[in-house]
Amino acid sequence: MAAPSTPPQFLTRFREHALLRGDAPAMTFVDFEADAAGRETTWTYAQADLRAREIAAALLDRCAPGDPVALLGPQSLGYLAAFLGCLYAGVRAVPLYPPHSLRPNGRLGALLAAARPVCVVTEPRQSADVAEFVRALGLDPAPPVLDATTLGAGRGAEWTPPDTGDSTVAYLQYTSGSTSHPRGVRVTHGNLAHTAAHCARAFDLDPATAVSVTWLPFFHDFGLASSVTIPLTLGGRVVAFDPLAFVLRPMRWPELITRHRGTFVPGPDFALRMCSDAAAQAPAEELAGLDLSSVTALVNGSEPVREESLRAFTAAFAPHGFSPAAHAPAYGLAEATIMVTATPTGTEPRVFACDRRELAKGQAVPAADPRSAAARVVVGCGPTWGERCAIVDPDTRVGLPDRHVGEIWVDGPVVADGYEHHPGLSADVFGARRADAPDAAWLRTGDLGFLDDGCLYVVGRLKDLVIVDGRNHHPVDIEATVEAAAGGMLRRGHVAAVPVDTGGRERLIVIAERATGPAFDRDTSLRLRTRVRGALAEQHGIALHDLVLVRRGALPKTSSGKLQRSLARDRYRAGEYG
Repeated sequence: MAAPSTPPQFLTRFREHALLRGDAPAMTFVDFEADAAGRETTWTYAQADLRAREIAAALLDRCAPGDPVALLGPQSLGYLAAFLGCLYAGVRAVPLYPPHSLRPNGRLGALLAAARPVCVVTEPRQSADVAEFVRALGLDPAPPVLDATTLGAGRGAEWTPPDTGDSTVAYLQYTSGSTSHPRGVRVTHGNLAHTAAHCARAFDLDPATAVSVTWLPFFHDFGLASSVTIPLTLGGRVVAFDPLAFVLRPMRWPELITRHRGTFVPGPDFALRMCSDAAAQAPAEELAGLDLSSVTALVNGSEPVREESLRAFTAAFAPHGFSPAAHAPAYGLAEATIMVTATPTGTEPRVFACDRRELAKGQAVPAADPRSAAARVVVGCGPTWGERCAIVDPDTRVGLPDRHVGEIWVDGPVVADGYEHHPGLSADVFGARRADAPDAAWLRTGDLGFLDDGCLYVVGRLKDLVIVDGRNHHPVDIEATVEAAAGGMLRRGHVAAVPVDTGGRERLIVIAERATGPAFDRDTSLRLRTRVRGALAEQHGIALHDLVLVRRGALPKTSSGKLQRSLARDRYRAGEYG
């Protein structure tokens, strides 16, 4: 495939917006901690450009182009300004999160040690905690901790544009891998430009009207793209608020969409479920003023997309202007700068009702009855928008035809430059060669799926496969069956199916969080286990070895809400769920 021409870089486009449309609003932060109604602060493109130039000038007093700079601030405009300042300085931003006094911070320490930052940028309310945390890590040399709110104030005129090519690394995006081997994805300026261009095509984003309304964490790949690199490249506007404010009251999201006429609305699948559940419990007067008719792309990604989530959200918000054609399931990952495929705006998502047993054998065969327990409905994530996507047998490395399940491989301009400080792993993951077409290097995603008429369907993770008696079972499929059989006794989205070796044989273990409500007595637990065992035997032909009921919050998840099944399995083996 010929290399496509690269669109203008983010920095070029953002500067153009600041010079030609300086008074246009660029970013708004809604602070629900300062004011329950949401205190709003807005920066224009000219204001954001000036702040970025000031920060860049100050950073270059301490850093050389290409040096890593860690961002450990809270969700705020200051965080976004610090990220922009890194791009303006030509240093490598490392988007992270501040330490928390009530949570373990071992992973954050491991990420900082892996990133080896020259300096750390935070904000005044976090500076003492961040400085103490960095000092305790014993990094050598110890990076200074800088204040993002005053850094470089008044020095905007000293800034000169950095010399950045399309292959220059813009930032390091750390993924939710193991703590012992953190993986910092090297995202280039060319990657950013292509991703923004592909999203503009897929979602028909008009710079004059594009408004992204998001609560996603800025340090997460999906959140950073939806808050900065996509809308601000295109000249749109970002309206952001804190993730905790969303979790505490999900209705804030549709309310802000209404208030700001949001068009580009990104979020993971669980957020749709939280909003539809909240709407079902909200009083009529709270819903009366909602208007979601402006939404053209509700981009659903970062975890498996469930048909029931789409249907529930539509049922809850169609009376308030939401169109089912605005649902835009997508597939991406940090290693491909967040987007590989996406459902085009204006078209309702495709679904494929697969025969469960055949899917376990590796083939997508239409189910005789799409609504029966023998069917698994998989939501399509749309076509590619500038990449090549292939389904490859992970063992033979040979491409598979349509409707055959294999590993998803990607080739194209959004594929990142590799992992920082991991040359061997980078070669394996980013430089994979197909046995039947060894001419090009591909990205191995580790995800499983199939193609049908150009549309990608994602069915699970390669490393999460449950293999019992020689048959492959996808954990999301098992987990859905368990949730349905439990009849509300388990927390939705908090069920993990994992394989455990018990004396030379793989067996199925299900670890599940109990739903809020009356305490489980012995009879209740017995009935639940009987129902779950029967459903798994009937629908999957698999025996349940153990159902472990745990407290709320006991299942480990990534920052984006994905289940960490391998970590849950490790905790089970260590007896932590006893």
